[in-house]
Amino acid sequence: MLPPARVVRLYPEGQAAGGGIVENGLEISRGPGEITRPDTTEFYWQRDGSLNAVSDSARVVLYLPQGCNGQLILVCPGGGYNELMFRSEGTYAAQCLTERGYAVGIVCYRMPVGHASAPLTDVQNAFRYCRHHAGEWGITQIGVMGMSAGGHLAACASTLYTDEVTRPDFTILFYPVVSCDTGLIHRGSFRKLTGLPADLITAAAALGGEVGSGFGAGPDADFAAAVPTGYTVEDVRAARMVLEHYSPVHNITADTPPALLFHSADDRGVPYANSVSYFDRLRTAGVPAELHIFPSGGHGWGFNTLETAGRDKLEPYRATFFSALDAFLSSLRP
Repeated sequence: MLPPARVVRLYPEGQAAGGGIVENGLEISRGPGEITRPDTTEFYWQRDGSLNAVSDSARVVLYLPQGCNGQLILVCPGGGYNELMFRSEGTYAAQCLTERGYAVGIVCYRMPVGHASAPLTDVQNAFRYCRHHAGEWGITQIGVMGMSAGGHLAACASTLYTDEVTRPDFTILFYPVVSCDTGLIHRGSFRKLTGLPADLITAAAALGGEVGSGFGAGPDADFAAAVPTGYTVEDVRAARMVLEHYSPVHNITADTPPALLFHSADDRGVPYANSVSYFDRLRTAGVPAELHIFPSGGHGWGFNTLETAGRDKLEPYRATFFSALDAFLSSLRP
């Protein structure tokens, strides 16, 4: 496999210092915003290839192949905001994508532990760094790719960007978490992200009405009946507002980047209706979008191919997957 061209710490002096990347006296990226847990020590589980306790060590691992086609993909591995599936959805992704001519940056984002803005801040700072160096690398487009909770993060990066520097040129989502609504929400990911209690998340998820209708669609009596013991209606309303802010389907506009989505019909971890809802909202907003739902594959197949992992839950659809990926990205090149 191609070795990384460079590994860039997003907060070289640590989160507490409050700064980002500075080169030749120029501030390339911004500070960490919310501070997560600087006292944790990162560790890697060889058994499942997961990277744990990322905090001050937040970074982007860059692969810049010779003959790159001009597209750089910032990859956000999944892991339920509890860990990063660094091997199957990180280094394996880099291996497969660089072999096809794409530059890759694996974003090792901070685990939020209730500091919901931290992972998104990391992705946006990775964009700032890569945009600054794009010319010297021969990069003309930078997009974002994410799987599961990483798909949630990639979709948030595509709907909550702050400017043209942090706006992805394209979005690629694998079995993403994109909605806080009942029937779609992945409670574990939202709990790790926001720090909200599980019962409050459940109540808030049930009280939102249709996607895009805005918070508080139902009468107060309906809210009061579903409020968990120990909370008030206002607690549930406040929780719903937080969940909606981090629900990409509620934040899609005509300026949201074009997207390619992949899901499996038998996914028991994140229902495929998540991808359908994101696709439908993009189409309603007039944003180019493409959705592939495979009959089987389950959850978490990522880039576990026969070549990388010796097994592939997505077979016999892997060739179709790569064909769709290449066609989508090729259609976007200048």
